Amino acid sequence: HRLSSARRAARVLVMYGTRTEEGTPDELLTRSALFRELTGRWAPPQAPEAPPGQADQADQAVRSSR
Repeated sequence: HRLSSARRAARVLVMYGTRTEEGTPDELLTRSALFRELTGRWAPPQAPEAPPGQADQADQAVRSSR
């Protein structure tokens, strides 16, 4: 199933073998290692956020090059 659907769902049911876990996506991220593993495996890699100030400098450089 699509992970994006699970993230928007009110309740999620995770079944693996004899294990069953149920909750909201946020609850499962907190208490379910299986759900965290699945979401980490399927989630696209996220770019690290720039520290404050560095993003502003990069934005200014792009604007001034136009």
